[in-house]
Amino acid sequence: MQEMMQRLPQQIAAFQKQGHPSVSVIVGVGHHTKGPPAARMRPAVEALVKELGYSITEPTPGLLKVRLR
Repeated sequence: MQEMMQRLPQQIAAFQKQGHPSVSVIVGVGHHTKGPPAARMRPAVEALVKELGYSITEPTPGLLKVRLR
């Protein structure tokens, strides 16, 4: 997860530079998380994306869509 969090801002910037209106980020729903069932990646990605100033939607569970425009 740490590598993904480091690379995500670069990937989002690359998609935006290419003119894409949005980018999809598959975060899963947390079924494979060890310990109590809970999503860990989704809250981390949501926080990072909001910190970068983008808006997000979740069209289906486990899939975040980052709006680039």
